[in-house]
Amino acid sequence: MLRIWTDGATIRSNPGLTTWGVYVEADTWSLRFCGRSGFGSSNFAELVALNKALQFLHRLNYSGAVIHSDSLYCVNSFGRLARSRKHVRLLRENLRLRQRTKAKVVHISRRFNPAHTVAQWCKEC
Repeated sequence: MLRIWTDGATIRSNPGLTTWGVYVEADTWSLRFCGRSGFGSSNFAELVALNKALQFLHRLNYSGAVIHSDSLYCVNSFGRLARSRKHVRLLRENLRLRQRTKAKVVHISRRFNPAHTVAQWCKEC
């Protein structure tokens, strides 16, 4: 079973330059990847991190993974689509990928999120 942690952050200010990190763990291997996604808010960075994790699952054709996020905005974003005017394209893409991958997105504390250090490391790149 795959377990995935995501995190997004802004550099220096909010809004600002955004970074994201994803940490994937399976029984016998683990993988970290991160990147920058331009200028935006910390919520945008969190949504991008979730999107990258969902794209990864979709490419693997993997179904039923658990994605952990320390952002309640991300966890609750699937019910927010009809009411939101911000990040509509990204919210729609995340919803579509989540339905295809049947991923479960759950909230965790930041201190238990290994992707938090990945996003922090990406800030320094």
